[in-house]
Amino acid sequence: MEQRRVVITGLGSVNPLALSWPETWKKLIAGESGIARIARYDPEALNLETHIAGEVRGFDPANWMDAKAARRMDPFTLFAVASAVEAVQMAGLPINDATRDRIAVIYATGVGGLQTVVESETTRVQRGPRRVSPFCVPMLMPNAAAGHISLTLGVRGAGMAIGSACASSNDAIGMAVAAIRLGWADVVITGGSEAALQPVAMAGFNQAGALATKFNDAPTKASRPFDLNRDGFVFSEMGTTLILESEAFAQARGARILAELAGYGASMDAFHLTAPPADGNGAVRAML
Repeated sequence: MEQRRVVITGLGSVNPLALSWPETWKKLIAGESGIARIARYDPEALNLETHIAGEVRGFDPANWMDAKAARRMDPFTLFAVASAVEAVQMAGLPINDATRDRIAVIYATGVGGLQTVVESETTRVQRGPRRVSPFCVPMLMPNAAAGHISLTLGVRGAGMAIGSACASSNDAIGMAVAAIRLGWADVVITGGSEAALQPVAMAGFNQAGALATKFNDAPTKASRPFDLNRDGFVFSEMGTTLILESEAFAQARGARILAELAGYGASMDAFHLTAPPADGNGAVRAML
């Protein structure tokens, strides 16, 4: 059987650089950084080693979705829904009774609704269990992003959440390609979202020695994985969505094709839960 070719027709993004894909691309090619000192709490007062992060600033969910529905979403879901709406608009994707059952949502998050977890536990401790919101679990669960994308856009194909730490979004895109090639869907709304800039997460990554600590006074110079002076990653938040379609479906509707996804590979190296082996054999096998 001939393998279905998979193409990208739409992009959307909410991130520390910008609140839309066109503005993000403009700033990316200009070499701008979205990393700055943490603004939502005082990292020094909390004795955190890292004082910088990539925070989404100036985001208003009402620009992308119903305000009442937005109040029942964790930030990671808000970013996912907003970027999905933008991506669908860019793709000019028709969502109607003829297409909605063949449009899937395969979406990634490494953590899910951590802000909801932290706030709900604070409420339980300070005010008692009966004061915890009944929306707590629907807001914190990892598949909330996929679910709300479906509700917002009216798509009814397969829906699932992918969680594999730093590889989550890549794996979601890979699974989306597989879903189209296997004929499960003609279109997949895919990507990833994260909004876990909570002090407890920052502390945990600091204790693991994973976060950059040497650039607290020069945040725009942080996150330099190929530099001799690299010292860790920068914790950030964002939501970015791609619209993937079978080439035949995209061509039939006259869509503008941005790129083709030719392949995907994944593997585990059975070495360490967070550190790769020095010889890079896992990365090599993923490329084969």
